[in-house]
Amino acid sequence: MACGQKLSLAEIQALLRQTGFAENLIVKFSALALYESSGCAGIINDGSSTNSVEYSVGLWQINTRVHKNYTVQQLTNPVINAKEALRIYKSQGFNAWFNSNKKYNANYLGVRTQAENVYNQSKGINIISTVPNTNVLNNTVIKEPNGLQVIDLPKPDNNKNDQYFYIGLGILAILALRG
Repeated sequence: MACGQKLSLAEIQALLRQTGFAENLIVKFSALALYESSGCAGIINDGSSTNSVEYSVGLWQINTRVHKNYTVQQLTNPVINAKEALRIYKSQGFNAWFNSNKKYNANYLGVRTQAENVYNQSKGINIISTVPNTNVLNNTVIKEPNGLQVIDLPKPDNNKNDQYFYIGLGILAILALRG
């Protein structure tokens, strides 16, 4: 079936904000849209390839045989599809996207990581790399010309306590930058 409008992760995340999704859902729902539709707003799964009873439409593959608030044509509109996905989420949680949720939790094809990176970049945070043999106190935060902030964190050694310490420092650094 035709893809229609194809949205990037950044566009999907902006759409989620525009349609009222809580900030803590942005990464996951943008990844779910890629798992469900590859970002294609007009994609339709009529169930014929799997002999199923579904007729699912749009970014979050809303099953119109179960969710009858909108027509197929309306659900190809990304804004309407997102609003319906939010309504479904509020009543069913992530169970409505059971298989895609499993893929997200397993970071299948690295989609979750991609969604996290796009999200962090939209917030002005970009963790580029770890730098071995550096002192925690000498980490640098560099403002790039494009406005992104680069954080160089030390690479932890094999001591588990050090690893947890450095992970905690990384989280604190990110939170401080989000300010």
